[in-house]
This record gives sequence, structure tokens and C-alpha cells, in this order.
Amino acid sequence: MAKESELQRMMLVFFEDELGYKIRQPHLVSRELLIRDDVISFMRSSANKKAYDKTLRQFSGDIARMEVAFCDALAVYLFQDNFKRDDNKINVAIRLKEPSFKFEGEEFLLWHRSGSLINDRFQENTFAVVEEVIYKPEENGPSRRVDLAMFINGIFFSYAELKHLSQNQSAKVEGRKKVIANYAEAVDYFSVKKSEEDDLHKLAMFERAIHVISADSESVYLIRNIASYRSAAESNAKAKKGSFDLLHSHPEILKSFTLVPFESKYGLAIKDAFYEVYNKKAIEREILYYNFMKKNTKDGWRRTLVAPRPKQKFGVDKTLARVESLYLHEKDPGFAMKEISAKLMRTGLSQDVIQTESARYAALRNNSDLFSILKQYAPGFGKTNVMSWDALVLNEINNPNAPGEKLFNKVILLSDRLDLKSQMAQTMETMPTINKGAWGEADTVAGFIDMLMDETVRIIIVNVQKFNFISDKINASQRRQFKDMRIAFVIDEIHRSHNGEQNERMQETFDNSLSRFSDKKNLIVGLTATMPDNVLRRYGEISGVTSDGAVFEPFDVFSMNDAIKAGFILDPMDKFVAVSVPILIEEFDEFDESNKYRAISGKDVYNDRDYIHHVVDHAYKILKRVTFGAIRRKGNVGAVGKAMYVADSIDAGICAFRRFQKRIAEDNPGVPESELEIFIVFSKPNDQHHRETPVSLNHGRNEKSVIAAFKESKNGIIVVVDKLQTGFDEQTLHTLVLNAERKDISMVQTLCRVNRTSSGKRNCMVLDYSIVDDKSGKSRNTLNAESAFAKFAAMNVSALNVPATASKLASSYKDLMSDPTYKRLFDAYQRSLGDAEYDTEEFIPFVKGLPEDDYNAMVKKARDYAAVLNVAHGVLSLDDKFLDGRIADCLSKANSIMNKQRDVKIPPPFSVSEVEGFTATDIENDLDDSEDESNGSGSGGSGGKKSNDSQLKLLLEKIRKSNDFNELIELHIELVNESISMVLDEVRKSAEGVSHFSFSEKAKALVNAVKDDRYGDHTEDFIKVFASALRLMKRRSEFADFQDKVASIGVEKGFDQLERLVKRMPEFYYQEMVSMLVVKKENE
Repeated sequence: MAKESELQRMMLVFFEDELGYKIRQPHLVSRELLIRDDVISFMRSSANKKAYDKTLRQFSGDIARMEVAFCDALAVYLFQDNFKRDDNKINVAIRLKEPSFKFEGEEFLLWHRSGSLINDRFQENTFAVVEEVIYKPEENGPSRRVDLAMFINGIFFSYAELKHLSQNQSAKVEGRKKVIANYAEAVDYFSVKKSEEDDLHKLAMFERAIHVISADSESVYLIRNIASYRSAAESNAKAKKGSFDLLHSHPEILKSFTLVPFESKYGLAIKDAFYEVYNKKAIEREILYYNFMKKNTKDGWRRTLVAPRPKQKFGVDKTLARVESLYLHEKDPGFAMKEISAKLMRTGLSQDVIQTESARYAALRNNSDLFSILKQYAPGFGKTNVMSWDALVLNEINNPNAPGEKLFNKVILLSDRLDLKSQMAQTMETMPTINKGAWGEADTVAGFIDMLMDETVRIIIVNVQKFNFISDKINASQRRQFKDMRIAFVIDEIHRSHNGEQNERMQETFDNSLSRFSDKKNLIVGLTATMPDNVLRRYGEISGVTSDGAVFEPFDVFSMNDAIKAGFILDPMDKFVAVSVPILIEEFDEFDESNKYRAISGKDVYNDRDYIHHVVDHAYKILKRVTFGAIRRKGNVGAVGKAMYVADSIDAGICAFRRFQKRIAEDNPGVPESELEIFIVFSKPNDQHHRETPVSLNHGRNEKSVIAAFKESKNGIIVVVDKLQTGFDEQTLHTLVLNAERKDISMVQTLCRVNRTSSGKRNCMVLDYSIVDDKSGKSRNTLNAESAFAKFAAMNVSALNVPATASKLASSYKDLMSDPTYKRLFDAYQRSLGDAEYDTEEFIPFVKGLPEDDYNAMVKKARDYAAVLNVAHGVLSLDDKFLDGRIADCLSKANSIMNKQRDVKIPPPFSVSEVEGFTATDIENDLDDSEDESNGSGSGGSGGKKSNDSQLKLLLEKIRKSNDFNELIELHIELVNESISMVLDEVRKSAEGVSHFSFSEKAKALVNAVKDDRYGDHTEDFIKVFASALRLMKRRSEFADFQDKVASIGVEKGFDQLERLVKRMPEFYYQEMVSMLVVKKENE
């Protein structure tokens, strides 16, 4: 205890000296968690003088009686509760967010918020810390002693539990356990054992706190909204389980009790973290911005408390501090270079090297023409709330160079998705900090322009499509006004929605080149989970210099690896299952010397009708068996679980949609087609006239209605074609079916559609039907996914050698401009502009007549130039000659003409299909027979025909290897299924009291556990039973046959994948066991 007291005293001094808190004695804290002296002191302050005097007259001048009545009423206002009302589980920040507290008809302020630089009364608030507070809300009830409790103007808002590592007591283990146990025991007494309704909230210490802290000298953990676990605690208490069973039965509570991130300031983790959490401005933002009640109408009208995770709050606070720092230097034209020098200095380089390197990077646009902050946040991190919080704090920043003025004229939230735009608007609507008239959602270009012109509208939510057209719709006066504005842009998916041309459009409309304030800089705050090199180099931070050049990284990071480790999202790679299927040959064209053939591509396979039917049929069986029962929630009728099918093309998507529709209809006879839970979304292409539209396929529903219907469905399947694969958020989406290939950012974003966590959702699944890579023995999407996650799952970084890039750009431009073919081509192109007759009669024939070798040599130079221009564009300050759009237009036009002239669509020698047809072996045998006959007759056994036959054999060999591997997978799945059947059979026998194998006791225990808690997670116990069954399987002849099969084909790399499959399959069948034991019984 002495060591804990020592830590406690150190932190008391820290609160007083560093944070400006007053130290109050514990006896001053009332049973209702008020320091009444501080409450009364603020009540008497000048801010409340009129209300105080008027109220005092109502009490006939009896000051003592009035002040006691005021404190009693305030305690009821802050802490009253009705245990039956879920929507009343608020924290004290929600109460303090209100402008005032009404007492006896008069409005009293409870605290001062920050004002402008010339009128700020925030420092008049009294922040206090109290040690060893005894919380005993009832005279005869239990009590709790907390180490430190924090107050603002006498109102409790947080407490901290301290642990000392030298006593083998840590914040992570003992500290968090104690907080959770204390809460569970309090719920047991005050919520379960007390039947009457109490006027005062007896759980206020826990449930009304903005946050509760567990800390030791090296780490600090924080939990919010502990009230969300009250029903779980009540269930445990009613079942007469011990208080620690709350943690055992609901381990997810530890995911909410998370580590506090911090910037190093004091050199001691507990001080740095406490500064992050408890500095006065941080508490103000907690009250004003970070806590709000969200309306939820999905399960009937109710309100739920929304508050940030520590990392979310840290990111917003860090952004605010950075913006304030940047704009202190807005008028300094050399600031960007000074920042680079300062960062290089921190790497330990000498002053001479720093000066040399800084000069080398003078061409960078980073923070020169505008300020930028780039944040890498994992899908599922909660970017919608983060963007809303960013907007609120940016809107409130005062201009450090103009006292009394706001820094930004407007804050614009940009998204390329309508659903996110609507989510942000809903979030903004629930935040009482900002008046409704001070923000707006722009649905039209005209509406967007009106909001920009309206000085009362401070925050605008708009999608990129509307933003892109604004430049063409404004007049000269509006253009001048917009260029004078200082704008903060908060941009979702910046890698996609604000890159290249879209960035240039923004600059064109809002840059400072024509502004009266030439030193004005706009701000971009960009968020994304995946950052390509050009985005990092344009908006990221320079962290140092290596032999590869300047190193760029995000300003703030919470990567997918971080989110998976913290339990905020699921790992889609953990359940990535390659389910390849055989390729058969439907038609075979014999080779002849006049034909050219190519190998079968993925698109040939993914767009083949019969192959699509096979994939849908195969996937649908798994969806019914696994996905549709994957998420079981208490109170729900049956289970939920949805799937997304990714198609390679619109036609392939429609084909899959129709096949799913047929299969679902077969399982639901009599249900109208319009009521089947199958949906499709795709963008209307230019050649839409020959296809059904997505509206007609979805029975008259537009995309917004389709998405809403899918989210409301229990076991919906949605077919997508290049839509909803980024940013689409549906927590009950469990399975992704890939019948198309994805790479890099697209692969990561697509897989992350199923990684959201949800009540009852234990895992997610990816079924991959991409073709097998013959070299690695893995499916193409497996390789693509592994590569993409290796690149993007951790913090993204990029390096760029600026001088080398600038030099290469100049030289490649010179090479292209001096090419004789290009000169002739560009002259002809110039003449064709605006002259349709010349274009048709002269330019097109001219291009077609260019010598192929000369044209190809020019194209190579053009590609070299385009490649380096793509790297430099937007990142470096470039001469106008490099940005001449006519160059790209000329080359594009010529390339289009040449492509139409050439026969670029070389067919494969056969079409692929999942139907009865030739096999690779059949055709190889036919060729061998034909060759034998030719050799035997002494004629025709050489030349072009033989060469073509050899070419065909190579193609067939690849297909045969792929099919052999597919056969292995199918065989292995059969073995796993048989093993699963053994497990389920033994579970059933154990439930009936009959057992035969050594693991029957484990199976029986599993049965009992499921019966006791049908909504609990028994997956680990199930896997143990499965492992026992698998060990038995290895002794059987089938498994030996399988090993021999693997050895004979020699697919060693593939076998590694199959071994991983064994480890993953059991969890997929866990729900089948639950259905057998629970659902069947419920139906009976």
C-alpha cells in the first residue's frame, strides 16, 4: 500500500502543478458525488448573479436553504436514473453539454466554455482532484474507496484506479479486473436486489463517469460507457455468479477497456497519459464534442451513448494541436522548408547535410501551397464519427493571427459515398454543440453554392460529385469570394476521392492565387485505410531521408494490424478459404498455322456462364450451412448472417444474381420473387441498352432502397460489380464470395467489408473462387491478398528521391518531344482540333499509316514519360509544359485508332466451362495418338503443326496441374467434412448418454455448456473436440490415401495451404452444432 500511496501522492502533485487542479479533501465529497462548496461557489459567481438573486428572493433570503435545495436538485438532474429505461444510460458530459441547468424557473450555468481570445472565462472553472474518495450512496449499503476522483465546479466526472508494478499489480490485469468487479458487485446490490425505484442513481460513480481509468506508472487504460454492460452484469447477478464472472462470460469488455495513447511530454507514461486525458481543454472537448446521444430506430426508438475510443480522441486532439501549430506560421513562405530541416535535424544529421538535403527537396508541394494532415485509419475504426469530431473542433479554432475571429470560414466534409454523407449528417444532427442552421447537407450543386455564400453555415457536408461541378457553375463574383475563404476540407477515402484531377479542381476554385490574402492557406485533413505512394507524398509527413530519398508517412495511424490486435475488427485473412473448381473444356479448335492463341485468362473463367452457375451453387450450399447461422443474438428469432458476391463484370453479376435467385426460390416455394433476399448493385454502363437495369432487377428499388433492404434482411445476399467494396458498413455481413480478382488497395478494401465486429459475430469468411497460380499452387486472390495485406495492413510509408525524379521527368519529356514520329503526330493532331473533316479524312489515315516500329518506339518513350509524370504530378511543383493536356489527348487518340486497326482480341484455343466435355487428358491423348500416326506413316510429323501441338500441350499441362490441385482441395474438404460429421455424431451420442471414443467427455461438456448459454462463444471447446476427432481420422486409411495422393502429385506448397484449411474449417461448422442442439429444440 505504501508504494501505491507514493504513486498516488505523485499524481496529486502532477494534477496540481501541471494540470492546474485544486486538491480537495475527501470529506468534502457528498454521497451524491458533489463537492458542494465548489458547486455553491460557482452558483454565486458573476455569471449566475442575476439567476442567484432572483432565486434567493423565492427562498425569502434564506441562503442556506436555497443552496442546499440547489445541490439536491442538481444531484437529481445529474444522477437520477430509471433502471428500466435503456435510453437514459447517459454520462455527466451529456448533462453538462446543455447550456444551463434550470432551478426554480431560473437558468444557471454549471461551467464556462472557452470563448474567443479576447473574451475567455474558461479559466474561471474550478477543476479539482480528490484522493481516497469513499463512495457509499446508501447509509446501509456497500461502499467503495477510489484512489483519485476528478470534479469540475464540484461535479464529479471521472475516477482512476492506481496500481503499483513493484507489488506485482498492473493496470492491465489487476486494475481493470477491480474496476469491472466493483461495477458488477454494485449492479448486484443496487439494480438486482433493490426492487424499489431510487431517486438517485446508485451506480453514478461508474455509469455517469465520462471515463474510468486504470493506471500504473507504465500504462494507462480507459473505459467509457460501462453502463452498456449493465444487462450482462444483472444476468450474472441473477444467476448467482461471482462478480468476476462478468469478465469471464463477457471478455469483450476488456476490448472496451483500452490503452490510452499519448505524445511523450513528461518522460513518464502515467503522466503523459493523464495529461492526454485530464488536461482542462481535453475535458472541455469531452463535454462539448466527444459525447453525444445517437437516435437508433432500427429496433424501436431509443437513444444510445456515443463516445470516442482513446485512439479516436487522441487522433482528433492531435489534429487540433497540429492545425494550431501550422497556422502560427501561415504567413511564413519558408515554413515548409524549415519544417523539413527541423525533422532532418531530429534524425541526427549534421547541419551541412541538412542544408544540402533541404535544398534538394525544395520542389515538394507538401505544406507549401496548402496545409495537409493525412490519417491512416483501419476500416471499422469509426471514421464517420472521427470526421464529425474533426469538423466540430476545426470549426471552433480561433485564428492565432486575428484575435476574435474564427480560423476557418468553412469546414467542408467530402465523401464519394452517399451513405457516408447521410451518416455524417445524422451524426451532426445529434450533436447539440452546433446549431442546426450552422451546418448543412448539400444535395445539389446550387445548394452547395448557396451554403458557401451563407455566412451562418459553418460546416457543409457534400459528396465529391457535387463538388467537382462547382467551378463550372459559379460567377466571377462568387469565384473571387471563394478564393478569399480559408477552408478546412475533411476528406473520406482521400486516396480515391481527392487525388489527381479532383485535387486540381479544388485548387482551381479555392486556392489563394487570386485571393486578396496571398498568404492564405487552406487545410486538407485526409482519411483512408490504404495509402498509395502519390497520396503519401502529397499529403504525408516527411519523417527522414534514406538512400531511397525522402520518407513519407501518415500524420496519425491506427492500422488494420492495430485494429485486429485490439479486437475492434476481425481478420479477414484468418478465414480466407480458396475453393477452386476444375476447369473443363467445352469446345476445342485444332491448331493451324494461320491462327494465334493465348492461354486462358481469369476473365475467361469468371465470365463463363456455366462456371458462374457452379460457383453460385457451391457457394450457396456453404452460405446455408455456415453463413446464415453465423450470428446468433439473444432476443432474435433465429440467426442472421449475410453475404456479398463480387462479380467480374456486369453480365457476370447478372448471371450470378439470376442463379442465386433460382436457388433461393427453390428453398422458399410460394414466396414472391420481389421478397427474396437477393439483391444486386452496379453502375449503369454506356452500353446499358441491351441489359436489364439494376432497378428492374431489384423490382423497382433504387440503390439506396436496395442497400436499406439488404441491411434489414436476415440472410441477404448482395451481388456487386465495382460497388460497395469500399466504405460499405454492414456489421452482419459475414461472408465474401470472390469470383473475380482484386489487387492491392482494391483487395484490402473489398475484404474489409466483412471485418466489422457485431454482437454474436465471432468470425468472418472469404470464399475465393479465383483460378490457381500454377507456380505457387495458391489461388491468385490468395497471392494478391497476402501481398496487399503485407503492404497495407501496417503503417504505410513511401520514399521519393526528388532530385532524381525531377531529372528523369525532364529527360523523358525531352526524349518524347524530340522524337520524329511524335513531332509529326502532334502536328497532325493540332490540325485536327476543331476540324472534323480533316480529322476523318487526313488524321486517321495518317495515324494508320505510321510505320509500326517507329510508332512502337514513340509509344515506349511516351510511357516512360507518363510513368514519371504520374509520380511527380501533385507532389512536385512542375512547369506548365509538363501539365499540357494536349500531350495525353494526342497520344490517347492515336492509340485508340491503332487499337481499332489491330486484332488485339486473340482467342484462347478453347472455351472453359463447368459442363460435360473434354478433359485436358483427353485432348493430350488425342494429340499423342495423332503424333504416333504421323510418325508411323513417315509424313507430316514436323513443322508448324508440331510446334502448335507443343504450344497446346503446355496450356493443357497448366490446366491439368490446376485441376489436380483442385481435386486435392475437394478431397481434403471431404475428409474435413467427414471428421466434422464424426464430431457432431459424437456430440449427439454424448447428449443421449451413449459414448464410444476417448473424447466423449469433452463432447458431453460441450453439450452442457451450449445448453447453459446458447448465446455464448463455445468455439474453443468445439475445436478441442474437433482436434480429437481429427487425430482419430489420421489413423484411418482415407487419410493415408490422401497423403499418398499429395506425394504423387507433388504439390508441397499447396499442402501447406491445405493444412491451414484444416485449422480453419472447424469454426465454420460450429454454428451447425449449435443449430443441432438449440435451434432444432426451439423449433420442436
